[in-house]
Amino acid sequence: VLFRSGINLDEHEWDFKTFDALLSVYSGRRLTLESDALNACRGSLNRISEQTGYTFCFGLPVQDYLRALIWKPHHEYVLVRRLDFPSYSWLGWIGRSEYSYWVCDMADYAAGDSDVAEHREVPPLKRRRIQRFKENKSHPESANILSYPSEEDGIPSLKLTSTITKFKLRLVRRDGDIHRNLRPDSQQSRTAIGDHWTLLGPDGYTLRNVAGEHECFEPTDVFFRLKPEYSKVLQNQDNEADFLFVQHWPLIRDSAASNKWLYDMVSALLIIRNGDGTMWRLASVLLEGEHWYARKPQFEALTLV
Repeated sequence: VLFRSGINLDEHEWDFKTFDALLSVYSGRRLTLESDALNACRGSLNRISEQTGYTFCFGLPVQDYLRALIWKPHHEYVLVRRLDFPSYSWLGWIGRSEYSYWVCDMADYAAGDSDVAEHREVPPLKRRRIQRFKENKSHPESANILSYPSEEDGIPSLKLTSTITKFKLRLVRRDGDIHRNLRPDSQQSRTAIGDHWTLLGPDGYTLRNVAGEHECFEPTDVFFRLKPEYSKVLQNQDNEADFLFVQHWPLIRDSAASNKWLYDMVSALLIIRNGDGTMWRLASVLLEGEHWYARKPQFEALTLV
């Protein structure tokens, strides 16, 4: 089956790029009934399951669930909550979603790959840091899923253990503001799409998002973008929020063409605590590991809905 956008649903091996392309197509559609979001893509997901053996729960692949949690809005969109589905799934938000380009290429440069060993040039300091991390049992390599949600029963709870820490945040640019001081060749929009938020270091200085949203790792002060009404949630918390650790990445690459690398990175989710003890996901971020571990994250068992 060749999806009309050119997506091949007959691949027998699981391919995150195919899933990302499918997600981007379906999430960008306008629906008459928002409650039909899952039914609209169920046929395609079932086809992938038939071919690869991968199964899906609330639109995310169970066998690759942690990586699947770090989707983000397309750079031309900000998202609105769709209450019929859990917040940690792209189904739970109206607007076009996708994965960062480097996420889909992970299989191409898995640890130990000979091509990686040949092309990567790791500074000695970075190499030692990665080795220390692997030997440090106080930090996990990834979050640990305790129980999955049940799509059949309509139970959205995703239970896991991970580390959580707080970051002070700063609203650096409001929706529609001019994004000044961009390079002439910048891929970023000159007008802010959504409210632009950044993370702050211990001394209150602005951290840099060294990966950015576009290929070739264009650094930026934007870690995530929100609809203005959702910014109020963070402002009501004195511009401070909890972040949930998802995955440590020893190395990531922006593209095979440029072969630029980043080392010792961390994926995390911005989470909001509900009154019943559960949490919902507001955004995902990628930051340098040294900034994450400096916050001394603490282990916690939690439930995302």
